Amino acid sequence: MTRSDTTLDPTWTYDFLSGPTAAREVLDDLAARSSAANHSSGLQTDLQIVLAEVLNNVVEHAYGEIPGKPIQLAVTDRRDSVAVHVCDHGVSMPNGTLPGASFPALPAVDLPEGGFGWAMVHAMTSDLTYQRIDGQNHLTFCIEEGDET
Repeated sequence: MTRSDTTLDPTWTYDFLSGPTAAREVLDDLAARSSAANHSSGLQTDLQIVLAEVLNNVVEHAYGEIPGKPIQLAVTDRRDSVAVHVCDHGVSMPNGTLPGASFPALPAVDLPEGGFGWAMVHAMTSDLTYQRIDGQNHLTFCIEEGDET
């Protein structure tokens, strides 16, 4: 069993529809719950950054910015880490696999606006997996407590 195995009962679950404010409301609620669970500020921040990127990708790419599409989120608190499972019914990842973990080369001028998201997700998580099962995308990962300076 990997650390991001979500067969254990999740601590917090969310079933919501894609739209302009739904993901933000979920992230705000999860931030409050993570704080109440006494997660470090680093873990709370990493969870917010990674989930904001992942949920934005679901809305923008899997659903093509069409509102009202289902998203399920399950977060399992493991004291020094959280395991996350995101499920949607959108289009699959290109080639049925996760985008790469490498950051794009940076030009000397005119920095690109995008292209860093998946590299950032890879860098900030462990046990990152993607599966397409019965027409649904399943993304799982773990965010671990880091050393705070």
